[in-house]
Amino acid sequence: MSTTYRQGVATQVSLSRGPWGRYTYHPSFQTASLDTRNGVQGRFDSGTNEMVRPRKITYSRGEVDLYDSGEFRPDREVDRPPA
Repeated sequence: MSTTYRQGVATQVSLSRGPWGRYTYHPSFQTASLDTRNGVQGRFDSGTNEMVRPRKITYSRGEVDLYDSGEFRPDREVDRPPA
């Protein structure tokens, strides 16, 4: 396993065993990408305003798209009674 750091924060982790090959991270610590040993690449677009959940998730192998979540939108605000 090897880890790349930027300003003391892990930005990439590479593994030599198992099905996973490499993870990268957004500055907000969200997973940015996941590359597997069988060639599948996962991409996790950073959420709006650094929200915890990703804005969009895609998986592909080469030029072939395997999955596209579409863009996630924030939950609408719930109407609250006046204070």
